[in-house]
Amino acid sequence: KRKKRKMEKLYEDLVKCSWEQNQGLLRMQEQLMLRLDNLEKRMDMAIRAKSTGIDQLTPRKFPLKMQLNFDSENMETTWYTERSYPTFKIFLRKTDTGEVVTEGVDVSISLDVVNEQGQHVEFRGPQVLLLKRGVSIVSNFKFTKLSSKNGGLFYLICKVAHPPAMVDEVESGRSAGVKIMSNRSFQIHRRANSELSGDESVSILMGIGKEYTDRLAAQGIKTIADLASVATEGEAFQDFFRSISSSKSTLTTGKLLDTVYKAREIVRNKRRKFDDDDITEQYEAEAVRTIDSLKHIKTEEVGSSTSPQYLLSQGEKNEK
Repeated sequence: KRKKRKMEKLYEDLVKCSWEQNQGLLRMQEQLMLRLDNLEKRMDMAIRAKSTGIDQLTPRKFPLKMQLNFDSENMETTWYTERSYPTFKIFLRKTDTGEVVTEGVDVSISLDVVNEQGQHVEFRGPQVLLLKRGVSIVSNFKFTKLSSKNGGLFYLICKVAHPPAMVDEVESGRSAGVKIMSNRSFQIHRRANSELSGDESVSILMGIGKEYTDRLAAQGIKTIADLASVATEGEAFQDFFRSISSSKSTLTTGKLLDTVYKAREIVRNKRRKFDDDDITEQYEAEAVRTIDSLKHIKTEEVGSSTSPQYLLSQGEKNEK
């Protein structure tokens, strides 16, 4: 209890500090809150052990009868921020046989997300779920943080919350590691350059984030076609490069040229596709007219300039 009061006093002092002066205090606050939570749990276990005569602070020497399991085989190991994670299931199984426990009272479980260091990670979705006949279906779940910037892979953790008698009888579940990337990566990953057009925003191109999108818009470049029209030689290109780069950016002239060339390729391929469609329509119309004219011509000697065989051979040459 003395240790808890001392830690609470330290926490109050940290709250009074200015986070703008020392960003490291915020991390200290999070670690302190985790230590406080663990200390409170150990105090509750100690009080319960004293009242029941069972020492619950020592490691358990026998396996638990039941355990919570994620349906890991059908869960994605790579996902994106602010996108609904595919629906998944949580099972309550028997430890010895692995069978789903379908009989008994309904169990409430808590759902949480932690990183590789065991720290809590913010998410959007249900935090308390109900297991009915040993199964709970989780939907409308979203990750809000990037795993690369928040302690590595993310893990989903589920524990029994109610009834209290089953809290210490059911082993908590842990999912496989999930790599969370930016939502913009999802859009780029799902669309190839051949599917893009010059009318779309430059932000859809790989390597152009929100910051560069705003800088390009300030120069009047908003679409892929606008970027494709940028001059890539002489002083004009150097002025354009200086207008969108900064002292802290990693942009180089080579990267910028590569992006402009990709934009030109997208516009050129789209234009070529339209031209090919026009040519195909012309050939189809000509073929229809030829076939209609052949229907009214009587069969004549092969080799005659008006015979169907001669006209067909000439049509093949024209098509080639």
